[in-house]
Amino acid sequence: NMWEWTEYVVDSFLILANETTKSAIQEVWALITQIANSLTLLFLRLFYKQGYTAYQEYRKRIKEASPEDDPASPRPLPPASRRASLLHRWTATNKRSTLEPDSPRKSRKKTTFAELLDEDDELETIAEEPGSPLDPLPSRTNATKHQKKNNRTPPSPLNPPPPPPPLFRNKRNRNKLPPAVDLVHHHEQVTTGLFEDVLTGTMLLVDSLAGKARDITHWIFASLQFSKLSAFLAWFPAAVSRVVMDPSRVWWFIKRQCARAMLAVRSARASADRTRQTFISSKQLDVRTVSVIIAQAGYPYEEYTVETDDGYVLKLERIPNRKSKDVLYFQHGIFDNSFAWVANGSTGSLALRAWDQGYDVFLGNFRGNGERKHTNMNIGDKYWDFSINEHAFKDMPSFVQKIYEIKLKEGIVSPVPSTSSPVHPEDPLATLLERVNTADMRLSVISHSMGAAATLMYIVGRRMNDLPHGLAQAILLSPAGYHATAPAICGILGPVINLFLWIYPFHVFRFPNEGTRVFAAKVMHSLINNPATKDLIIYVMSRFLLGGKLDPDHPVAKVPNLAYNTFSGTSTGVYKHFWQLYKSSRFQGFDYGRVKNLLVYGTPMPPNYMANYDKIDIPIHFLMGLNDNLIAPQNIMKHHSTLKKHHPDLAFLKASSAGHVEFTLGLDDQMLDYVISILQNAMDKVPEGAKPTPVNNVQ
Repeated sequence: NMWEWTEYVVDSFLILANETTKSAIQEVWALITQIANSLTLLFLRLFYKQGYTAYQEYRKRIKEASPEDDPASPRPLPPASRRASLLHRWTATNKRSTLEPDSPRKSRKKTTFAELLDEDDELETIAEEPGSPLDPLPSRTNATKHQKKNNRTPPSPLNPPPPPPPLFRNKRNRNKLPPAVDLVHHHEQVTTGLFEDVLTGTMLLVDSLAGKARDITHWIFASLQFSKLSAFLAWFPAAVSRVVMDPSRVWWFIKRQCARAMLAVRSARASADRTRQTFISSKQLDVRTVSVIIAQAGYPYEEYTVETDDGYVLKLERIPNRKSKDVLYFQHGIFDNSFAWVANGSTGSLALRAWDQGYDVFLGNFRGNGERKHTNMNIGDKYWDFSINEHAFKDMPSFVQKIYEIKLKEGIVSPVPSTSSPVHPEDPLATLLERVNTADMRLSVISHSMGAAATLMYIVGRRMNDLPHGLAQAILLSPAGYHATAPAICGILGPVINLFLWIYPFHVFRFPNEGTRVFAAKVMHSLINNPATKDLIIYVMSRFLLGGKLDPDHPVAKVPNLAYNTFSGTSTGVYKHFWQLYKSSRFQGFDYGRVKNLLVYGTPMPPNYMANYDKIDIPIHFLMGLNDNLIAPQNIMKHHSTLKKHHPDLAFLKASSAGHVEFTLGLDDQMLDYVISILQNAMDKVPEGAKPTPVNNVQ
């Protein structure tokens, strides 16, 4: 009737508007992407010709590849139903027959929709299965009988089928309209990058608005039908008279509508939460923890909690090799965590390679990482009141003490009977080392950047106070601490950050919440997935920030979701300590000011640890990167030359072409083999069962 035809026309218009809007959005998105790519290519052509050439070669390979082999070639939208699939095949068949001018005219006969249905044996088999989503369409035999019974010709372009019932399915017609009737394709989320998620979210929003519009349209037409309109006209005067006779019904009606409004608000909030969780969530990101990465690589894993003497609860992770007398302790740098030591899997990760060599591996996490626990539940922002001093003199002693306690419990380290009182009762680590035979095992440390600076401060600081440190040797990867030479960006950003901290004091550098962290990871994912922007990111990181070779395998682009798994956060006190090291050109402790320095250090100025390198009593291996922009080779050579002046037999230096983060996330095979050879040589120097004189106990 007229109502059904009118409803069908309006509904078809809404479907057309929906698909047209989505097509327009995709075209605008493609235009914006093309403009961004053009600007990126212009930058690469001017400043990074190698990346520009690589991108052009990539485009050439894509053009030469066939559409079937091209993973980036556009594909048709997946059909929403069996009927849509058949219509798509029918259109494609007739289009091919029209576009073949060399074939005879008789051979270019168009295929009717019924003929295509008759040839579709595979879909018929699927449709006949109970519960199949294709079941609403009749089988071939039933369709033929139906056509003969009604004496109608098969549908074709010249004889279109009658209009279907309203396409929108709701409570009134859900039993009458099968899902296959609605030919609208709803967009699906299949990507992980932020930009792709924005496009997908926009498409889903358009689909949702179109669905609501169709729902309203159907409700309007259903309400305007004559039978319902007559019933309404008959009900309205009686309803008005009841309200006049009983005014309390007005209040009942208002409360009912308010309740409906509250339900609508709750539904909208729930929908907004679902949208946020869908597009700003880590479900489609590689957010595996260190424990999962280690377990998936086939290695054992253990986790311990370590409590410092100032109440911080830290996490110490372990790749156990219980029977080993050679123990290796890894310590990360600033804005980093233990993820850096296992991110490249079993072949490229230093921690896993060391375990393969027989080492018992421990991974330390400085305060500020992980769950940020403290024994004082009400510590608040004071939690972030620390500098590199606390990393060196609070965190590292606690880690070393915990490692010795574990090996003592496992029977690798034997206790030493003693009747005398401890020499240093105020220091738990010194007390423990006095009561065990440290020659039963060799504890080596590998640390990077700020972790290496904290290691040097730990060794020198304890020897300055005549305390044992419990280490046998140290391998320092691009150690921080001495910064007479620094990138130009430090001199530019430093005063800006200091001014900002003075105007708006805060305590920590980190992502404010999990959503922001996921947002940054998704942005990075989108940029890395595009070849042009990937080359741009590598160029900026290599030239201005982290250094390293201009290589497509740069860790920034190679390590999955580096932006999510790093930048764990650190205190502003650590930044202030680095700024003091840069301005003073001295490797010193944190400068609290004259008054507090006297209380903490006993001197008006903080101690200069490089001036006390004569107290170092274990081998130190310095590894520097010739392409390291953050810590220049000259600074590391200063560490080495100072130690070599006092102890030529304890100072070792090795140069590499690596950048700053490549020492942990992208160490090449040559440097990996060098580090493993250092560890192996140390193991070979200790015969099985031998117990040499400890090099770290104070006599």
